[in-house]
Amino acid sequence: PLYIPRPENAFILFRKDAVAKMRAAQAIASPDSEDGRVKGKKQRQADMSKSISKMWKELPPDERGRWEEMAAKIKREHEAKHPDYRYQPAR
Repeated sequence: PLYIPRPENAFILFRKDAVAKMRAAQAIASPDSEDGRVKGKKQRQADMSKSISKMWKELPPDERGRWEEMAAKIKREHEAKHPDYRYQPAR
């Protein structure tokens, strides 16, 4: 059988969005050099995850609800697309 990824939860959706915004801000702050690479030091994934986690915990309930709704919609779509899907973690 083909691998079916799990539907993304609210935090994962929030994190993807936050990472994209952080990278965009970093690219603006550090314009591309001649060779096409971003100048300056990139933020480590671990540090980025910590700051995003803190942002998530401090998110107002209405904003967090928006992410929960998006996740619920994605989950419904996933269930419709893959009705027999059951999460089976690798052992």
